[in-house]
Amino acid sequence: MMAGGLRVAVIGAGYFSQFHVEAWSAMESIAGVYLCDSDHARARALGDRFGVSDIDSDAERMLARFNVDLLDIVTPPASHLELVRLNWCA
Repeated sequence: MMAGGLRVAVIGAGYFSQFHVEAWSAMESIAGVYLCDSDHARARALGDRFGVSDIDSDAERMLARFNVDLLDIVTPPASHLELVRLNWCA
């Protein structure tokens, strides 16, 4: 584990992601939670609910902005491969 805790990027702000964001936000070992959804308003609403201020509507841009340790993909299965292939792990 990284000193200071893990930084987690959650991609997707639909129904199931509320459970992921709530859990990541509550864990003491998590240094930061970043949230992305193509619907920025939906991502903002979920972020506001759980105190996540780093929101983006473009996954590639978000991953370039933040040095994340863990990618939590909470989108429909058909989108997973494309998201996994993003160059996010430097």
